[in-house]
Amino acid sequence: MPIQLQCACGQILTANDDQIGFMVRCPQCGASLPVQAPGMLQPNYASPQTPPLGAAVHAPTFMPDNLRSPGLPPCYLIFSVEHARLSITFDVSAALQNFAEGFAKKARKKFDVQIAPTAPDGAAAVFVRLLYVDEGNRWLRYFLALFAGKTVLEIDGEMRNAAGQRTPFHETHKGSVGVFGGHSLGLLKVSGKYLGGKLAKKLMKMG
Repeated sequence: MPIQLQCACGQILTANDDQIGFMVRCPQCGASLPVQAPGMLQPNYASPQTPPLGAAVHAPTFMPDNLRSPGLPPCYLIFSVEHARLSITFDVSAALQNFAEGFAKKARKKFDVQIAPTAPDGAAAVFVRLLYVDEGNRWLRYFLALFAGKTVLEIDGEMRNAAGQRTPFHETHKGSVGVFGGHSLGLLKVSGKYLGGKLAKKLMKMG
């Protein structure tokens, strides 16, 4: 039975029952949406309000040459940031770049990791959608340590190996430890690197 999804941009998508639990990409804006069974709440990750002044995030566009492995099978990273909820007052793009580099550092012995807008069939790929970023509160982190003011980096998406096997994921990492509470961007960069490495390990286990 066909399942209808509505993207935050307004586009209506149709998916099949066998796609439940996986992601589909909106042909209009490129965002990735989770396919859920009829009757389940379809989350809308579009921000309900204008992001705070100074908030910005851009998808990574390049992989440093020292993290490439030409000659090995390619693995493509595809990022979607258009509808992320941002509770930040600065440009957090560096956190996603750290994600890409953390992924490549773990995967470069098996893959030539590349950043691309799409991935061809028959190649490993990771579709990463940024859901939510929160800079937290540095002073709460300083005075209450592990109990409050944490930064938050939340993503979801789908991994696909070269054989076409697909595995959805949803990951959140929170940062709380740093000198004088830790600089928010620094903690978010640590989160990005951690999540990138974690997903690389999962992909390599898929074969």
